[in-house]
Amino acid sequence: MASGSAEWNEEWKEFQVELKINVPLASSLLDFLRNHNAPADGITFFSGLSAPLRWGEVVPTHFIVNEGRGKSESEKPTDPEFVIITPPRGLGKSPEEARANRISMYPELVRMGNLIR
Repeated sequence: MASGSAEWNEEWKEFQVELKINVPLASSLLDFLRNHNAPADGITFFSGLSAPLRWGEVVPTHFIVNEGRGKSESEKPTDPEFVIITPPRGLGKSPEEARANRISMYPELVRMGNLIR
């Protein structure tokens, strides 16, 4: 399981999710990426605890789960499983350094996206 909220400054509380993670598929994807020398890491969470999600994962999955991609109620998935993929954050000691780090990651992220397709 993974869960999180987009709550910030007492706003956006309605954006909360608790997701079932497809662990075998996530593990297979991680192995595939590593076998192709992609810089990929998995997350580990303890049994019985949810993996934490940030707003960047919560908001889109909230709409997938609750809105069903615009489908009627009977067409919505009843118990979807997820594999969460998020890009690295590109941190730096200053906004300029963080931006430069993100720009330098671009070619590798494009290559990773092409591998996943």
